[in-house]
Amino acid sequence: MGYPQINRHLQYTKLEDNSYEVVDILSGDVWIASKFIVRLLKCLEKEYPLAKTFPEHSKEELREALLELKEAGLLGRKKRLHILGLGNILITIWQPRSSGKRRAGIWNYLLMFLFLPVCLSSWILLPNIMDWSVSQGTLLEPLDIYVLILGIVLSLISHEIAHMNAAIAYKVKVYEMGVGLSGFLPSAYTLMDDRKMKNWKKRVQINLAGIEANMLLSGICIYLIVLFP
Repeated sequence: MGYPQINRHLQYTKLEDNSYEVVDILSGDVWIASKFIVRLLKCLEKEYPLAKTFPEHSKEELREALLELKEAGLLGRKKRLHILGLGNILITIWQPRSSGKRRAGIWNYLLMFLFLPVCLSSWILLPNIMDWSVSQGTLLEPLDIYVLILGIVLSLISHEIAHMNAAIAYKVKVYEMGVGLSGFLPSAYTLMDDRKMKNWKKRVQINLAGIEANMLLSGICIYLIVLFP
């Protein structure tokens, strides 16, 4: 038997009586669970060995707890397609692990220090690019539909990856990143739980990281146009 799959869209809130409110952030379903059940869910999420994590509980007790979770709909859900309503669909692309915190931190700091100088320095070249395009009669060529679609896709993906990396770097729980439809319009998204983030500077960076990534990408594209006209 493989390791039990857990619903990875769960949000936990501790209540006054030491029990927990467990919420599926996609469906809105709510459960009240004991501390033991919440610990068990978190261990399943990180795929820790249950017998070593809960030595005080017998295998039979753990088996019964897993059965209880399965009957509640908290196990066995590994769907990538989530239909939330008419014209609203989410498709999971990536569910990150906490082990990537160091890598995410490096990317986040590089983004913070590079996006502004690269973007601003590239804008200086824009008049020269426009003059060259007019002289060559190719002003509209960069707006070719295929290039435009590729640019939008890269922009959306880099935007969400930047949000995700910033959140992981600051120890914010990230559920997943993906694409979908919002009101029948193409979109990308990052699901996270930043309720415990009290540092306003880090919260601002998480929110701005997507825009910073778009600015960095635009600067890189301008340099590529200059280097490879």
